[in-house]
Amino acid sequence: MLRLRITENHQRIRKFERDLMPLENTIRNTRGERLWRRLQRELVGYLGDLKATTIEKHQTKLKNWQKVKSNEARYVNRESKWLVNLSTKSFTTDEVSLLCKDLKFAPTPRKIPTMDMIAEIENAIWNLDDLSKAEIRMETSNSLKRARLPKDNMSKVERQTLKGLQADESIIILKADKGNRTVVMDRTEYDEKILNMLNDQQTYKKLEKDPRNVCEKEMKKLLSSKAERMDDKLLKKLKTTDGPTPRIYGLPKIHKNNNPLRPIVSFSGSTTYQLSKYLSLILSPLVGKTEYHIRNTYEWDI
Repeated sequence: MLRLRITENHQRIRKFERDLMPLENTIRNTRGERLWRRLQRELVGYLGDLKATTIEKHQTKLKNWQKVKSNEARYVNRESKWLVNLSTKSFTTDEVSLLCKDLKFAPTPRKIPTMDMIAEIENAIWNLDDLSKAEIRMETSNSLKRARLPKDNMSKVERQTLKGLQADESIIILKADKGNRTVVMDRTEYDEKILNMLNDQQTYKKLEKDPRNVCEKEMKKLLSSKAERMDDKLLKKLKTTDGPTPRIYGLPKIHKNNNPLRPIVSFSGSTTYQLSKYLSLILSPLVGKTEYHIRNTYEWDI
């Protein structure tokens, strides 16, 4: 683009030079050589001043732009209200603005996620009677037919910025262990801290083989022994097969020295996930209603 602009300007200069030749000859022939020389000196002086003013103007603009970019790079090395940058990477203003939106921020989808919504609704109504299911499905179908995408909550620049952050494998973006702040860490540092935790043999033990198959068989055996007390649909739902292995991840404790990670193990979708979810629905109304329940460590000390 810049080369094209330079070429166009050179072409314009050559055209002006060709147009000036007949004007120069006319002035010389009608006003004389002396007047022409005087006019030429005045034009050279005027153009010299104009060139110097233009150069100074553009140099000032360049310095101001460089100052802004320098401030942008320094900004994220300080803690802000919503973002903590623990990485060695510097971010632009657009990246900082996007990261401060919080990890719960949901960009407007390009299209209505019809299949995902249907799957979630089916997952929620599995324990209802057939008539209630049919009514909900009909209402869902009518709602989806009328559905329209809301106004986009991200600009084009923000979407491009999001793609850039997603593609950057040198960093990892996390939620702080406490508070509602977003934390950025170098991927290498994060992986090293996770491995250091897992290498603690007093806390963790390396297994010789994947225990999922054994766990799945034991759980199915237990559920089958209680089959007469459960609905067939419920039993089928609780017998999860081929679930993913629970995964561990860490949330940085930004309020402590060296920002250690709090280990979190996610069982979402795993073999025991649906059973745990079902038991939670049964037990949650009873929580806090016995004399043996404590809300926190302060009550324990009392």
